[in-house]
Amino acid sequence: MLGERLCEVLDYAQQRGLPSRIVSNGYWATSSNVAKQRLTKLKLSGLRELNLSTGDNHQEWVTIEKVLTAARESLRLGINTVVSIETTKHSHFKEKDLRQHPIYQSIENEGLDNRLEIVNAAWVSFHRDQEYEYEDIDDAEINNGCDHLFKFIGLNPKSELVACCGLTVDYIPEMNLGKFNQDSKLKQAYDQQKDDFMKRWLFVAGPINIMRMVKQWDKTIQIPKFAHYCQTCAYIFQSEDIRQCILTNFSSIKDEINQKFENKIKINEELKLV
Repeated sequence: MLGERLCEVLDYAQQRGLPSRIVSNGYWATSSNVAKQRLTKLKLSGLRELNLSTGDNHQEWVTIEKVLTAARESLRLGINTVVSIETTKHSHFKEKDLRQHPIYQSIENEGLDNRLEIVNAAWVSFHRDQEYEYEDIDDAEINNGCDHLFKFIGLNPKSELVACCGLTVDYIPEMNLGKFNQDSKLKQAYDQQKDDFMKRWLFVAGPINIMRMVKQWDKTIQIPKFAHYCQTCAYIFQSEDIRQCILTNFSSIKDEINQKFENKIKINEELKLV
């Protein structure tokens, strides 16, 4: 939808040695030629990765043929390519359906499939009229804390600086670091959040482990089953009972969390991850 403006943005990143990725539903891949022409321009502008989304909800509007056409042309051009499939317990469209599709089989025949990453991602709705069931979610990936924090500072469409890129960032006011303007100091905004204990705790423990500690403090608090740990994070900030429980008890773990935070920041700086 950005048209040529998108190429300008990618050029800007490339000139500064920054990698770039586009997340798209692939609506524009109306044919192989159209997709090739569009992606060739994007690659020349510095595009490193094309991430395509599909699944039951997406396919109400964009066919799987367009998604796979975009993926095939992207792979042919040597662009890192990912297809992300909406995943719930009762999803109709699944990974096997993608792999059985004739366009995917043509990708296999050309030997391009070994460079295509297929991801089954939890499909999260923020509308009360849509509820989904999920298989058990493996939370092992965040047992060492939320690595979106303190490795990222973002700019949203409202010209606001945000502390993370999580699904629920717009539902957590504390993740808003203030309005961005010509006088904004990004380093100052980044550094100020280091004084926020909750961000420190999320960084070293992750939201699921925080909820486990809250449950130890107050066994009456009920923890809903979420499809994604970002939902758990939003629930922590939005639940008055949980907030009050943390305020009452956090002093007992404050020193431990602060030490873990300083250690993790130091390690990441040495590894040049922050």
